[in-house]
Amino acid sequence: MKLKLVSILLVCLMASSAFATNTWVGPSGSWGNGALWGSGLPDGSTAQGDLKICKNNVTSCDLDVAAGTFNNGKVILGGNSSYNIAFNIKTGGSITIGTEFRIGDSGVGGQGPYGKAIQTGGSVVMINTGKLEIGYKVNGRGIYTISGGTISSTGGMAVGSSVGKSGGESGGIGTFTIQGNGPSISVGSLYVGTGDPTGFYTGTGTLEFQIVNGTVTAIQAGNVYIDPINASASVANLTVSITSGTPAGDIILVNNTGNNPVYGAFDNAAWDSTVTVGTTNYILTKVYNASTGSHTGGNDIALIPTSITTSMPATNTGDLLIAAVTTDGSTTISTPSGWTPINQGSDDGGQVTLGAWYKVAVASEPAPIFNWTGVRQAYGWIMRFSGQAASNPINTSNSGQSFGTATPSSPPVTTTVKNCLILRLGAFDDNSITINNPTLLSGHTTITADASGGVAGGIVSGGAGYIKQAAIGSSGNSNFSLLSAKAARMLTIAIAPANTDSADEIKP
Repeated sequence: MKLKLVSILLVCLMASSAFATNTWVGPSGSWGNGALWGSGLPDGSTAQGDLKICKNNVTSCDLDVAAGTFNNGKVILGGNSSYNIAFNIKTGGSITIGTEFRIGDSGVGGQGPYGKAIQTGGSVVMINTGKLEIGYKVNGRGIYTISGGTISSTGGMAVGSSVGKSGGESGGIGTFTIQGNGPSISVGSLYVGTGDPTGFYTGTGTLEFQIVNGTVTAIQAGNVYIDPINASASVANLTVSITSGTPAGDIILVNNTGNNPVYGAFDNAAWDSTVTVGTTNYILTKVYNASTGSHTGGNDIALIPTSITTSMPATNTGDLLIAAVTTDGSTTISTPSGWTPINQGSDDGGQVTLGAWYKVAVASEPAPIFNWTGVRQAYGWIMRFSGQAASNPINTSNSGQSFGTATPSSPPVTTTVKNCLILRLGAFDDNSITINNPTLLSGHTTITADASGGVAGGIVSGGAGYIKQAAIGSSGNSNFSLLSAKAARMLTIAIAPANTDSADEIKP
């Protein structure tokens, strides 16, 4: 019997030794440098225990090699002061983890709760039930910033969440930041600032999206939990900012690839509330359909603009600027400061809205912002003209509408001076025009023919063209050429020249 007990004890001692913790001792360098690890280079074997990158006074560990697969031990980041240790995941670096990847863990043996990961390339793959946890346990403080590379976690990602903590522990404080559209992020489930039903166990999580060159990557998630249980005990925040560029249309934040709805809500931004990003107002929605671009009928998180900033063409002081904005549905579009309304209205069926404004350019002319209420697709543009009359450059205008025809008629205007430029604008439901169609209006020079983002049913199209008219009197009608019969709103504007005796006075 004594021999059996000794044998069992030896087996237990061997197992304990085989799964010992391996700690990064630094100071700084490549993961692949075995001399920087307390127990030598981790090989990802079945005998590997926890890996702790949490040594005090260590600056960084660079994952720039293929580290292997770790199915038994956890990978834990921590530090004794505010995020003084960086785990840098670079191009060429990869790691596969089957248990937990903890960013900021309060239980790392006196080394401190602060963890920071910066991913510019490479890949982090969580397999089986492995979970990426940012801000682990009640005092954990985690930051994960990704601008390139891949995160794939079938077990999910928890940002400041108590989900998955043993014994009902609270989550810590975590921030997950996406910079631009370089990375790819796919998780089984996304948890942000989630607690338990009693509200005793809590967490604070922040999703941060930084738009670079007008775009940012959306998180792909099979299920989405945003502080779903107790909003007063846990906190989930959303931050969206612009580093460079202007987003074109809707901004998709989370693509909910499963069939379930989004559970819960952000504490700092309610669903269907207005969120300002840069100078543009958006509506935050959880019913976006990322596969179709529809504003309803889905389960994805997105920002839908309630304003449009139109690009300003190169101008000279004294030029005439005419701005046009089209939206789907019937709405009222605001007039930017310094601009004068020409005409605004919708078709009788309320399918499209068209508005036009003008102003005389000054030095350093800023791009105007047009706002409206509610969720709308929109397309807008600004046209520049020179040689117009100094006073009363808009000689006259007239609006019209149609439904059920692919050749909607732009209404006539009757000019009171010679050599006017006749400008015709159109707003059309859906994606009903040929983009950049040079024959949008017969006999006219096309200025623009384009559409908003999205899909049929939410898109709005817009177009413009011009022609010179030498004589005083009626301009007559002119038909737009559409791909199919759609609701339309049209506006015809006559621009008066500075010199009415010059046939080429006004120049677009």
